[in-house]
Amino acid sequence: MPIITEPNGTNDICNNEYEIHWIDGNNAGESISLFYDTDNQAYDGTLIIQDIPAKSPDNTYHWNISNIANGKYYIYITVKNDTEVRSAYSSGPVTIVHNKRCLDVPSKANLLPNPSFEEGILWLASWQVKRPFNRDRSWGYKWINDPKQAHTGSRSIKISNTFNGFNSDSAWRDRVKLNTPKLKLPTAGGKYVLSAWIKTRNVKTGHVLFRVKYFDKKGEQLPLLGHGTETFFTGGPQTGNWTQVAFLLNTPHWGTPPYPARARAEKIQLNFSLDNSPGILWVDDVSLVEINDREYEHFYQGNRFAPPAMTVNSPPLLLPRIDGWSATVQQDPKTGVWWFVGPDHRAFWATGIVIDYNDKLLATTGLSDKAYKQEAQYRSRRDLNFNQGWRDKSASGKYSLVQNNIIWLNFSTEPAIDVPPEKWVLKDRKGNLIAGYGHYFPDVFSPVWQQHAVREAASLLADDGRAIISPQVLGYWTDNEMAYGDIHDFLWGDTCQLAFIDWLQGKNDLPSVDASFRKFGSKINLNTPSGFELTHPYTSIKDLNKSWSSNRHRYRYKSFIDISSSRDKPFIRGHNDPVRQDLYAFERVIYKIYVDTIIENIRRAESQLMADTGRGFHHPIFSNRFHLNRPAALEALRLNMDIFNRFDIIAINLYPPNQSGMYIPREWINILKTTFYTPTAVPIYIAEFGVAGEDADNFTEVPYLMVARWREMTVKTQYQRGWAYKNLVSTWVNLPYIIGANWFKWSNGYGSPKGVDVRNCGIVDDQDTYYRQFTDNIRSVNKQVTSVFRSGTFSVDDINWKSIDIDLCETEQ
Repeated sequence: MPIITEPNGTNDICNNEYEIHWIDGNNAGESISLFYDTDNQAYDGTLIIQDIPAKSPDNTYHWNISNIANGKYYIYITVKNDTEVRSAYSSGPVTIVHNKRCLDVPSKANLLPNPSFEEGILWLASWQVKRPFNRDRSWGYKWINDPKQAHTGSRSIKISNTFNGFNSDSAWRDRVKLNTPKLKLPTAGGKYVLSAWIKTRNVKTGHVLFRVKYFDKKGEQLPLLGHGTETFFTGGPQTGNWTQVAFLLNTPHWGTPPYPARARAEKIQLNFSLDNSPGILWVDDVSLVEINDREYEHFYQGNRFAPPAMTVNSPPLLLPRIDGWSATVQQDPKTGVWWFVGPDHRAFWATGIVIDYNDKLLATTGLSDKAYKQEAQYRSRRDLNFNQGWRDKSASGKYSLVQNNIIWLNFSTEPAIDVPPEKWVLKDRKGNLIAGYGHYFPDVFSPVWQQHAVREAASLLADDGRAIISPQVLGYWTDNEMAYGDIHDFLWGDTCQLAFIDWLQGKNDLPSVDASFRKFGSKINLNTPSGFELTHPYTSIKDLNKSWSSNRHRYRYKSFIDISSSRDKPFIRGHNDPVRQDLYAFERVIYKIYVDTIIENIRRAESQLMADTGRGFHHPIFSNRFHLNRPAALEALRLNMDIFNRFDIIAINLYPPNQSGMYIPREWINILKTTFYTPTAVPIYIAEFGVAGEDADNFTEVPYLMVARWREMTVKTQYQRGWAYKNLVSTWVNLPYIIGANWFKWSNGYGSPKGVDVRNCGIVDDQDTYYRQFTDNIRSVNKQVTSVFRSGTFSVDDINWKSIDIDLCETEQ
């Protein structure tokens, strides 16, 4: 019989987490499930985790109890194999006692100078006010002397913006920032709480920004990614009242040696601003106080997030098959929930993992890169219940084709184009590319890029069109983390600028672009998409000069060609600059041609094969995998996101921001929906997510595993990575507009050359062993997802956000 050895009722009193121990017999082929119960009768408790392999070398599980109600609970274990189920209760209960306490910030030493802004005579003391340098004055700053507008005392800071909130040149320049000096930390690499009282009026959710920068003892900013800066976005529903916000700071604390870089924070600097949103922000009583490790662990939100429950054991949902398609994405007409639908009519929510390898794994296993990848795809299903991108294996060792496979197509971000990017990527007015390799946004009018788009889609015809013919293909990726935002600042690609000049004149057949294609030897013909023509084209350069000129700037072009050839290329100089309307309108033309080019080339390749052979299917097309960035940067994308509704699925790379680590904040979920789903009505797929564990650091061999890249989304232990997986997937599977998620990735990353991009992203270590306390949670969650019931009424408001509040002690005013 299996035995629970802990808890046994002796000294089993805990607050946030508890380590369960058991003896299971260590029999191959058996699996373990753990439950908690208010008594030790009937085996009718609540699932903790399921399907842990019995031959695990470590019969322990770290149970997150921070959201379990106070009380006494028995743990029982269930061991099952193909023929029987054996169960046993713990001999005694575990007693959960949550010590409700608040953090008394005022009683601690405030490290900030002039925290209530009361000091100063002619100007604010101890803070640097960085005002925008432009003539627009759509921004406002005031050091208020009015007790009615202060939280305490008579002084507060008031910042205002009157622009429309779109991310643009003027919006960046219209941001007032208040900076502290660099401050010496009393404990280098210590833990701190940053708090402030804020009040807002007409400010968008998530657009109040607090930024923290870390420095070494010489005052130089820490160099490694994830060390130098942390950014916190806040600001929610308008209450008209003062609200206290607080953020935990686990400052960079890694010493050298063994850490091979400066990574211990000795000094700190913070600033706050209203980040690209209209409205008014008041700030008062800012504080930075030191806390001890115990206080940090108690208030750390990642441990206290309460994931929404997954209702399981739902009967399979069957939705109709669509002629000419294999897998599809469909909305359940009864609930409004989005699903993948397979060839067998079954609706499912996809769980996937990016399968790859590193040199250390190949050396450990002795396998070739192809053989290792095939085995990992097999293990992903056999061991961890992933249902996207997996293989089966026969008794003779032969692997099946990849099931529910998503085919990679690279149109722009990492394309196989041997022409220098300066010839086919968008550029700003100074000739700088919009982004570096891996993030290119193409000059969509370029014959180089248009010809590549044809070739890339035609690659689906390779191997007799296997990708199109296979019913096991779930869809096509089309780009990854392409630059987005102020495309109107990057109209000066070699061919894009010619198209812009044609478009301004109403030449919607784009004759200058056609000439470029003929010179290139291409027969592709581009026109301004229907509905995207300039409403009132300019009949003369004189009319354009008059229309664009204002008290901000006067244009004096002598001909239309001067627009691109002169140094005076147009850009937005303020929130109501008259040139803005035309630049925004042509930005939409660029997005539209990008989307149409990808969709039409893929569908043309599919239709060609289906017509020629009588075989094959259409498959869903994923959009570029958008990387969520600052909320303000997404505002510009939101202007154009409706154009992306031609895609079947919107792909998002979404990692937990800052030190939340183990959940996606409420503001980010709202932004996800309003930016990507609301304008398109197209379901969302989380194409990448991941969290690193600090306990994976390994300095025994070069290159070191030191999680440099992912420090801002690194938790302390592997079992916390498991909690993070549960929190994130449980949240996404309940949201009716999300249809799946891919963990990034199977192995740890080292970059190329090795050691330049190190991260503990893997689910296996470099000896090809699972991080067991992490993967136990993956296996259990994925199993629940296979039979999950999803309600179309679930929303972000149904999550218990109060569970992660940092409870600050109230003070008398």
